[in-house]
Amino acid sequence: MNEPYTAGARYLHWVIAGLIVLQVVLAKWAESAADANTPLQQLALLANHKSIGMTILMLAVVRVIWRALNPPPSLPSHIATWQVWASKTAHWSLYGLLFALPLSGWLMSSASAYAVSWFNLFTFPDLVAADELLKSQLTQIHELLSQLLFFLASVHILAALFHHFRDKDDILKRIISPGSLLLGLALVIVGVWQLGFATQKQASPTKSTDSQQTTSVEAAISAMQKTIPEVVASDLPRWNIDYAFSHIEFSAEQAGAQFTGRFSEWQAEIQFDPQQLDQSQATVTIHLASVNTQDKDRDSTLDQPEWFGGRRAQFSASHFEVLTGNEYVATNATLNFGAQAHPIEFKFTYDAQNTTLSGNARLDRLVLGIGTGEWLDTTWVGQFVDVKVVVKAE
Repeated sequence: MNEPYTAGARYLHWVIAGLIVLQVVLAKWAESAADANTPLQQLALLANHKSIGMTILMLAVVRVIWRALNPPPSLPSHIATWQVWASKTAHWSLYGLLFALPLSGWLMSSASAYAVSWFNLFTFPDLVAADELLKSQLTQIHELLSQLLFFLASVHILAALFHHFRDKDDILKRIISPGSLLLGLALVIVGVWQLGFATQKQASPTKSTDSQQTTSVEAAISAMQKTIPEVVASDLPRWNIDYAFSHIEFSAEQAGAQFTGRFSEWQAEIQFDPQQLDQSQATVTIHLASVNTQDKDRDSTLDQPEWFGGRRAQFSASHFEVLTGNEYVATNATLNFGAQAHPIEFKFTYDAQNTTLSGNARLDRLVLGIGTGEWLDTTWVGQFVDVKVVVKAE
């Protein structure tokens, strides 16, 4: 028998092979979830698909380093020269694809304004800024590379089987050991169950779970509703808002990574004077359909009835207190998404020189009734949303 590959090379080979098979399964299930219009399942499956892809990328780095430190055994002398050349070309092409596919997916996710999280443990930095055209181009490249990988892997497998059954040499045996092969198979089986079936089940909570969570949210809303004071009238002049230098933006967590968004259409009626806090008040109306998270698919999902559903949100506040210096808090701020007003804590600073108000609030989307049905599960979309507001008067 010819010299075998090292144990490290064998384990890396079959672990990566198993993860590639798992990638194909997750991708196909994600496509089926999209066709079935189950966006939460699609989100969960794609999140795991990305995590596995980044795992393959990291293992590819380890594999190249291992190969450099532990050169592979030479091919048997009876192998024709053209077969040696074809083998080396195929091997290095496969190595290249182990890098190119995850990198193209990483780039595509960055261009989609979807930061890549690794199993919700940490987030990789975005490689490029959000860009719809670049996203479309990278999607095509990613799909083309996946097809190329399937073709080369098929040729690689057929060549190995050809040598094993027809030439009856030891080329295939050199890369196989019971432990490494079983580990690769175990990754596929466990991965399909845990990241596939379990993910789909987790992304489809039972009606009883939905009912329990909804009841809990409704109880919280009912308790908070009792604390809302009435808004008072004011004789202060209204601000003339400079919308070009004002904005309302938010950040939230999706599949373990942060994303941001803005509302392009909103109107504010602000009467605020730090010297007359008892006469100050503010009302802001936000057209939720104007949301822009730099990804059309996510914006489309947010426009569904379970989320914003074409509604308007109205912020109101009429009682203010000084915290320190130019820092204030609206003690009776409320946010209304069309059904009822919910108390929120809104703190802000006031720049008298530039007549600019800058504030922030942390919102509980479940209490506000945003993200209902299957989206009540906060595993893949976070429960809390951070809102930042900058309003400048002309």
